[in-house]
Amino acid sequence: MRLLTASALALLLTATGIGCSNNRAITPSERVKPIETSQAASTKEAQRLEQAAGDGNAISVAQQLASNDYHIGPDDVLEINVFQVEDLSGEYTVNGRGELNMPLIGQIAVAGMTAAEIENALQLMYGQSYLQNPDITVRVTEYQSQQITVMGEVNVPGVYPLKGQTTLMEALAMARGLNRIADMNQVIVFRQEDNVVYGYLVDVAQVMAGAKPDPDILGNDRIMVPEDTSASFLRSLSVGVPGFGGYRQY
Repeated sequence: MRLLTASALALLLTATGIGCSNNRAITPSERVKPIETSQAASTKEAQRLEQAAGDGNAISVAQQLASNDYHIGPDDVLEINVFQVEDLSGEYTVNGRGELNMPLIGQIAVAGMTAAEIENALQLMYGQSYLQNPDITVRVTEYQSQQITVMGEVNVPGVYPLKGQTTLMEALAMARGLNRIADMNQVIVFRQEDNVVYGYLVDVAQVMAGAKPDPDILGNDRIMVPEDTSASFLRSLSVGVPGFGGYRQY
């Protein structure tokens, strides 16, 4: 089969009506609950956390967190750019069944794939029948299928949806920041990898100071902000003290 050039494909899309702007953004036909994953036993979390602290692995936590590629899910919005083919480029929404509806090639199951894997699949499909050596890039613009949980010593703990790339500092901002007794040096990001939950230690104070990078947060991450033990100790001393007016710097 003879493959089409970009200009010839554009004419074909216009003639068939596929290239119309109202077809670029595919609205999901149904909505589903966020993807649920099985959780490992809490003892494994503790063991992994203890090992990370003992081995000094927490130093590279930003790199470890960022190294995990995001897996596409239902209702995620993708920006797909096909080089020199404007009528194929645009924003596409993954439907409730985890599929993309692409011009000419129809429905493609993408749930669980990374953006790079979708790029390769689209290049193969369009390259087989429609384009010569297609150059396609895929970027996630809205992570609608994913949620994160922020717990512990933050002002508004809760479950928050991810929309776009989100860092740890941005996730904490969703929870209205840390409260006065939070331990900024021992914030933990729990993440499931291959059915095992790992705990990564992050020194938020150093991130805020610019001494360490701000790690990316992924869907289903659980962020735990522990209580500062020194603050807890001082607070316990004040219990039952009539008229206690708080602490001052000596």
